[in-house]
Amino acid sequence: MATIYDRSRLIVSVKNSPRHTRRFSHSDTGRAREYLLTLRAQGLKPVLASEENHFMVRIREKGHRHQVLFCTSLQEAEETAARLETECRSGLFIDYALGRRTTLAELIRRYYFEKCPRHKGCDVERYTLKGFYVDAGGDPDDFLDQQQHVPNKKKAKPARVRRIPRVGVQWLNRGIADIKATDIEGYIYSRIEQGLAPATVDREVDLLSQVVNWATNTLRIHLHQSPLLGVERPRYNNERDRRLLGDEEQRLFAAAYEEDRQRSLDIAVNERIATSRAEARQIQASLSTRKRHIAAARIAALAELKDSYPHIALFETLITFLLETASRCGEALALTWEHAYLDRNKAFFPTTKNGDSREVPLRAELIKLIAQLPRTDKRVFPISSDTLQGAFYRICERAGLEDFHPHDLRHEATSQMCEYSRAGGDPLEIQDLAKVTGHRDPRMVLRYTHLCAGEMARRLDEAYAKAVASGKFKKGRVHIHGKVSPPQTSPPGIDQIDATVQNSADTTAESSLEPNHVIQRPQCSARRRRSDP
Repeated sequence: MATIYDRSRLIVSVKNSPRHTRRFSHSDTGRAREYLLTLRAQGLKPVLASEENHFMVRIREKGHRHQVLFCTSLQEAEETAARLETECRSGLFIDYALGRRTTLAELIRRYYFEKCPRHKGCDVERYTLKGFYVDAGGDPDDFLDQQQHVPNKKKAKPARVRRIPRVGVQWLNRGIADIKATDIEGYIYSRIEQGLAPATVDREVDLLSQVVNWATNTLRIHLHQSPLLGVERPRYNNERDRRLLGDEEQRLFAAAYEEDRQRSLDIAVNERIATSRAEARQIQASLSTRKRHIAAARIAALAELKDSYPHIALFETLITFLLETASRCGEALALTWEHAYLDRNKAFFPTTKNGDSREVPLRAELIKLIAQLPRTDKRVFPISSDTLQGAFYRICERAGLEDFHPHDLRHEATSQMCEYSRAGGDPLEIQDLAKVTGHRDPRMVLRYTHLCAGEMARRLDEAYAKAVASGKFKKGRVHIHGKVSPPQTSPPGIDQIDATVQNSADTTAESSLEPNHVIQRPQCSARRRRSDP
């Protein structure tokens, strides 16, 4: 069943003469003996031996594909053969050689077609996996679907290469069982040296981990150890705590109003010059002549409209929606009128980032703004994510906001919900915040909640003042059963004992006072300042 073959190289050596040492393949026995006889003819005493560092274990089992394993010593080979025979006798047959025959690049390609389509972030995963495969020397055409081979199909323009090609990833072409943790760590260091953010590199390693786990758990490829075991991930902290300070919120909405004004004007002008555009297409002249015809129509439309055009507060309403519901930008842009229940003060998201559905509350002011939007599209906010990114950049630039991103509105909204509810006397519990924000892990809620330190300081001042006014504190110490708790002091020294003996008379006088009488002792200045209301 299990057969051991010695595939170690043959070595011919002469004692104390390294220059006569030569190595031969295990199959070159004739050449090794010929060289041995040549050295003997020269009067030397050569020795022919095996290095005994490469043994092949071949397992053949009826009904199963035979497998070949390699070991570095005879003892390891014998132990492997005995273990495999024991497993076969017990009815357990594991193809240990499958992990050496299957390369990680091949698994990446299979994961691309078999597993990725089921995931929500399919496009991002496929983009990264294809990059791994191509950078390892694979053919990009291996990822073409059957639909992409349809004849006479109009070819799309080649996209500009924006990614940074990976270097030193030839280990992807090795068997998954032969890949080591040092290979992946070297890849991590090389990507960071290329200028990628540690968080980006960590996400790429996460995707490799998904492929390896799918291979071991679903495809049943047996590995002695996962190649990711022991890999030191890059450390990073990408948490953001940017909040709107001072009058930044007012400036943000003023800039959003200006953006809506320009957008509304463009929509009104384009409606007026639609006929002129059609006329320009019929003009049998140069392109510049047609452009001048449209430009003249635009100038006339602007003069005619002036300020008599409907104002559509799209971005103002969208920013208000993000600030009051703590929604993700993708969730807000995907909201349809069908799921905007204005009469019930709520909006419904059928699908979210984590795959769950969620409802968010809509305040009365927000409902008024949403109701004023035109219903020309099935979506409440009929714009794309790229349009939002460009408009938000212009809004922040116009408002003078630095380092403020659309996703920061989600942080601001979560923090405001916590602060306003607490100031109103009905603080929200963490599970209530998680239900609104859609976070499964309470730790993520804490990551999105950035309470104002100044507001917390004001609340602490009020709490200290109320505590002192209640009489529970006396000169900075808490009363215990009507008495002031004794201060925590260190064990008395010799000088303190002598002072206690000298003041025994004063101590006797104090003991004659009433039990509930509090003796005033001098306090430090810091304690006195802390106890003042």
